[in-house]
Amino acid sequence: MNRLGVIIPTKERSDRLRQLLLSISKQKILPEQIIIIDSSKVPDDKITKEFANLNILYKQIELNSLTKQRNFALGLLKNDINLVCFLDDDILLIEDALENMLFFWEKAPFDLGGAVFNIINERKTKLWLLKQIFLTGSRRPGVVLPSGFNSKICSIEKTVSTQWLFGGATVWRRKVFDEFKFDEWFDGYGFCEDLDFSYRVAKKYKLCALSNAKVLHKTVPLKTNDSFQFGISEVKNRFYFINKDLQYFSKFLFYYASFGKVLENTIMGILNFNRNYLKQVLGNLVGLNYVLFNWKGEKRDY
Repeated sequence: MNRLGVIIPTKERSDRLRQLLLSISKQKILPEQIIIIDSSKVPDDKITKEFANLNILYKQIELNSLTKQRNFALGLLKNDINLVCFLDDDILLIEDALENMLFFWEKAPFDLGGAVFNIINERKTKLWLLKQIFLTGSRRPGVVLPSGFNSKICSIEKTVSTQWLFGGATVWRRKVFDEFKFDEWFDGYGFCEDLDFSYRVAKKYKLCALSNAKVLHKTVPLKTNDSFQFGISEVKNRFYFINKDLQYFSKFLFYYASFGKVLENTIMGILNFNRNYLKQVLGNLVGLNYVLFNWKGEKRDY
């Protein structure tokens, strides 16, 4: 019988965290263990009493990146946990999501390393033609293109094999972490950290997206300054990712696709009258300047 441990990294978002825990507490099957790694300045340890029906281990520790939070939490899992679930604090589980996920794992093939929940509320892009031309996406869910860009995994109608997994709503075999860790080069929010980790795992294990294990992703809109920094990360972090595997990816196609991403963000900013997209474009351009002229060959293997 599978025993599930859930790891939730969080920082300064107690309301979101409580909504997630409430959605977990309403599941028909509850996790054996929930580990909360909170990097907020003020601890919120009352949360364990508020959700007394959940076996919560709460740790308030200052870690400045999502990857460090996840790696730290892995060391706190009970010995008998054999499935590890990562949930971001802006995820909400739909009824029966855990039950369906665990039922799937009971019959999963031995070489399956990870599965992702089905995010059912992500908006579909209107720029499919542009994405296909510039290799920034695909209509096939969960593929990784030679440009280093990946397609989304959301609102799928049937369970499908994938080449990467969204890190914020994922279940892994625990043994995967005997061989792989999250790359702590990805600091802060860690854009592309899930792509980097899951793509490495996919070279040895199969991955899939499960259609009937449904969740909602309640994203928080970026602030203007955050949009600029995110724009830099969009380029810089993806360039770091492709540099690990240049036998699979093309720098030329990366630059080509990054130009397409600049066009996408510009068009979205104009269509939506949203200056945050335009700040993101500025960040993209700064990121491109960095990888073209200041990249020092940074590389770390986990």
